[in-house]
Amino acid sequence: MPAAEVRFERIQGVIKMHLRVSGKLALVSSSVESIVSVLQARRVRRLTIDDLFSTALPTVKGTLDLAAQVAFEEELSALRLIAACAAMEDTASLFPAAGGRRKPAPTFTPA
Repeated sequence: MPAAEVRFERIQGVIKMHLRVSGKLALVSSSVESIVSVLQARRVRRLTIDDLFSTALPTVKGTLDLAAQVAFEEELSALRLIAACAAMEDTASLFPAAGGRRKPAPTFTPA
């Protein structure tokens, strides 16, 4: 499973997140939801934030408590990102393994 890194940058008062997955730039966005969506789609299991904090994904409440003790330059944005990562679903259920069999669609039979 790939690892990812997020760096924060303030551009004209707007905080942008630069997401790299496996060393390659994947997304630049100010939306936490967009970042989490890419993390989930790419099945990322480890996230590093500003080279200050690293965590397994999805996060848990204890992760947020630990991150609150870190001196992030963009503290609120970093904590929002970590909290959003707690809502990540298990990607195995979203992306079934190749070759998996799909269940047939239910059919409707009128009475």
